[in-house]
Amino acid sequence: MRPLALEYPDDPVTHNLDDQFLVGRDILVAPVCRPDVRCRAVYLPFGTWNNYWTGEQLEGGKHVLVDAPLATLPLFVRAGAILPVDLGETNRPGQLAFEVYEGTAGEVGEGRLYEDDGLTFEYRDGHYRDRKLTAEFHHDHVRVKAAVIHDGWGHANAEYLIRVHRRVGSVTEAVARGLSFEVRVNEPD
Repeated sequence: MRPLALEYPDDPVTHNLDDQFLVGRDILVAPVCRPDVRCRAVYLPFGTWNNYWTGEQLEGGKHVLVDAPLATLPLFVRAGAILPVDLGETNRPGQLAFEVYEGTAGEVGEGRLYEDDGLTFEYRDGHYRDRKLTAEFHHDHVRVKAAVIHDGWGHANAEYLIRVHRRVGSVTEAVARGLSFEVRVNEPD
C-alpha cells in the first residue's frame, strides 16, 4: 500500500490525495470514508485505467465520478498491468490466472509472481519461486510470457488461465502450460 505521490511525483494533484492509494503500482483503491455516500470523485493519474467492476476504460489526468454502493469498493487497474489471481474460490481450485489489462500497441506490460508455501520461513533457504511476467501488446494479439528467475520451490501448477481484458470491454482467454511459457492471445473475431 502506498500513496499515489510516490508513483506519480510529477503529478501535483497526487501530492494532496489522502483518501485513495495504490496496491503495488497497478491497482488504485478509492474507498468511501463517510457514511451514506454512494458515489465519489476519484483522481486517476495520467495513463489509461480500467474500472475493475465494469471494465470501462478511462483516461487519467483527471477526476471521475464513480458509483460506490456499500458493497462495491472503487478499484481501478492500470492498462498494461498483469495481475496473478488465485481461482481457488471458483470452479478451478488451485489454478492461477493471469489477468492482463490491454495496453497500447507497441507497449510492454510487466509484472512479477512470487510463490512460496505461505506458512513457513523456508523462503529464507531459497524455497520459493520468482517469475517475471511480460505482455507485449500488438494490434491483433497480445503475447504473454513467464520466465523463471528463481525456482527453489517444488510445487507447480500445470496450467494457467490467461485472461486479456480488451480495450473494447471483452475478455479473451487462453491456456498456458509450464513454469516458463509464451502464449499468443488473438483478438476476438
